[in-house]
Amino acid sequence: MMNEKRKILIVDDENDVVDTINTILNEEGFETHVSTNGKDALRKVQELSPELVLLDCYLPEMMGIEVLREIRKLSEEIAVVMMTGHGEEQLVVALMKAGASDYLKKPLGKFTLLSAVKDVLRKKDINREIIQSERLLLLGELFPFVAHEIRNPLHAIGGALTIIQKRIIADPLVEQSITVINEEIKRLTSFVKECLEFSNPSDLSKFSSTDVNDVITSSVDLMMPAFHDAAKQIDLSLSLQENLPRLQTNFNEIKQVVLNIIKNAVEAIDDKGSLAIVTSYDPRLTGHFLTITFSDTGKGIRKEIAKKIFDPFFTTKTASGGTGLGLSVCRKIICENHRGTLTIDSEENRGTTVTIRLPVDPSAAMEGGSGV
Repeated sequence: MMNEKRKILIVDDENDVVDTINTILNEEGFETHVSTNGKDALRKVQELSPELVLLDCYLPEMMGIEVLREIRKLSEEIAVVMMTGHGEEQLVVALMKAGASDYLKKPLGKFTLLSAVKDVLRKKDINREIIQSERLLLLGELFPFVAHEIRNPLHAIGGALTIIQKRIIADPLVEQSITVINEEIKRLTSFVKECLEFSNPSDLSKFSSTDVNDVITSSVDLMMPAFHDAAKQIDLSLSLQENLPRLQTNFNEIKQVVLNIIKNAVEAIDDKGSLAIVTSYDPRLTGHFLTITFSDTGKGIRKEIAKKIFDPFFTTKTASGGTGLGLSVCRKIICENHRGTLTIDSEENRGTTVTIRLPVDPSAAMEGGSGV
């Protein structure tokens, strides 16, 4: 999941009402924005994409219900809570039919406001999870079929290309074209592999006692050429706690996750930067979870795409042929296969921190693992 403040737009032309709502929500850690009329509110909805709009029924230039209808034309996902005065209960039915998520009566008390806001956002989260789960279920069922249908033609194309390479007379243009075809075959083969990794259930027979520090060091060794790339200056620092408890994991799956995160960090650093990898275990602070953090000083993740980074097939690496399955597979491996957590905290132009927490068997924690 992505750690960030949840964005709320307050739309009301009464300054005292706005100040009160602003103060309450800011104290709870929400990111708030204010608008005093309907037209400005619609502009900010498009610019900011808030998760929730607190909308007064009576506004200059446009009535609240008109603004609500326009918001619904722009997005079905933005929650809208209408704010009404006493004696306006007859409006409620019309507001709900127009797409309001809930309504509040003025004057607003702190408890009532926060209860409504948190309840609406909780329902929004649940709906999002349901939709995401349905999509993932469908993709999981579809991927093996798609992979099979792509893999067979790829084998045929690869075999035919080998025959062509043996028979052609030296021709630079043809050789260049063959190189392009080979690269695309490799890209599609990689895509098929990721599809199958995403859809296949975890194989418990491949779980074994694992020293997480060994996973980190072996992954770093594989990525060392990237750190020595003359085009970049990346300072790598490792802080690996000694005598970590050993975990029951699929070594190769955890290594795949680590490699993916390191690769993303390297790609996020344009010219000069740093990557720090830390492993730690302190049951007093984290319970029976071992923690791995990756902190880079790269370009970070833009707010508008932060919520999409775990969506299958979402990628910002179109130029380099990204499949958009990397982080989806990582989350599946950590959260589903190993019952851990994977969180990402990022700020544009400041860098990204990825935190993995993996469960530790309390009895194994007493024994400890090998040091580094």
